Amino acid sequence: MKKIVSFFADHSETFDQLNRQAADHARALGYDYRWEPQSPFQADQVIAALKEADVGIIDVEPYGEEIFKEIQGHTKLLVRFGVGFDKVDLAAASRHGIAIARTTAANASGVAEMALSLILAARRGLRHNRIHCIDTGKWDRYVYHETAGATVGILGLGAIGRILAMTPPPARTPPRRWGWSWWTWISCSPPPTPSASMSPIPRRPTTSWTPTASPR
Repeated sequence: MKKIVSFFADHSETFDQLNRQAADHARALGYDYRWEPQSPFQADQVIAALKEADVGIIDVEPYGEEIFKEIQGHTKLLVRFGVGFDKVDLAAASRHGIAIARTTAANASGVAEMALSLILAARRGLRHNRIHCIDTGKWDRYVYHETAGATVGILGLGAIGRILAMTPPPARTPPRRWGWSWWTWISCSPPPTPSASMSPIPRRPTTSWTPTASPR
């Protein structure tokens, strides 16, 4: 039975439950899954756990020569739970025959939704209003900006930018109430190529694109 060990995240009610579910799911697929959260990170414990595992799921801590030389011949794959390799010495991993992967775009939809939420919150001054109301118990009328007719800039069209640009994330369906007439999207990267997983929205020019009607 292949063995997987995860070092991602810390103990909390949410992550305790998620990892119990992960263990059950792995078991149903014929894998042995263990969760050994590191807070603080202790390399000796990580090395000991990886020596007994085929695959490791790692977080943001540094992984380099000192760890790889110890787990060579044991762990075949390390998966970074995220998109960055900043703390992973890829050259050292290659020297010791350890493959490195990452969970590209795993949380792209969630981040795109958060970005849109922050855009709307900033336009409406929600943070200031909320804090003021809680502190004073009084609702004051403020004048802020509507988002209708605004220009939203998306700097880069990676996994997150594509989702934000192609489909209003809260809807996740062809927008109706949102209406594409709300937005003028400006992109500083080449436009994404629509795929079967994306909403059927026309491809945009590189500089700007102003839809005139909502997709049907």
